[in-house]
Amino acid sequence: MSVILSNGFGIHPQSNPNRLLGRAIVPSGSLFNHSCEPNVIAEWNGGIVRFKAIRDIPIGEEICICYITAHKQSDVASREYELKACYGFTCHCNTCERERKSGRRINKFSKLPRFTSVEQFTSRAKGTKKRNYKPKSKSKSKSNSKRKRGKPGSRSDRS
Repeated sequence: MSVILSNGFGIHPQSNPNRLLGRAIVPSGSLFNHSCEPNVIAEWNGGIVRFKAIRDIPIGEEICICYITAHKQSDVASREYELKACYGFTCHCNTCERERKSGRRINKFSKLPRFTSVEQFTSRAKGTKKRNYKPKSKSKSKSNSKRKRGKPGSRSDRS
């Protein structure tokens, strides 16, 4: 039973893609790995499954399908939960990693103090130390540093 659950493809009617009619084992399809941004989809037509590229696939890129339904409408936490519960792994595709990173940024921003007025912001800023801001100078090229030091025997070298 676990082989069917982990390697089986859901059979859905075209009229209602969210309705699961059953599962089928497709040997060639069982070789595909998962990605939340798949480059191939499985299409059923009269009991026959076809794997169809949904974008150009460069030579050497892995062919991936999405193991879960409604992956485009769900957030990373929902996809992560479903993949862990049904397939026992956490997805690390570009989409999931990008959403996790974005979520961490949002979490950092949510911890910043909130100001409801300019006065509130400026009164809070008055209590902070003033920093002397000096823009970083660009690194000098070797030719500039030689010119400043001067050549032996030149005016800038004499004391």
